[in-house]
Amino acid sequence: MPVLTVYVTCASKKEAETIAETVVKERLAACANLFPVQSMYSWKNKPVKKKEWALLLKTTDACYPSLERRIKRLHSYDLPCIVAWKDEKGDAAYAAWVRKSVHSVA
Repeated sequence: MPVLTVYVTCASKKEAETIAETVVKERLAACANLFPVQSMYSWKNKPVKKKEWALLLKTTDACYPSLERRIKRLHSYDLPCIVAWKDEKGDAAYAAWVRKSVHSVA
């Protein structure tokens, strides 16, 4: 079962903490890293420069759909950035811990 890293940007530190705490508590993610970021993007044809908070979440391929749904329910943005990629290389013991720490929710 592949391990995924999921990147999410949030409007505030509080929102990032709420999402992180919820998905880890619900075992949709094994862990979360939170950090401030400076974002620049176009929204509704206008340039935006904004301070945000980013999350890096660790989960599994099987758990990802439930994690994505939960993030969308908790998120304040109309279109949140939720991007996932498979961890191609990494410590086998860490990957095993991630797999044991999460569970899929229907």
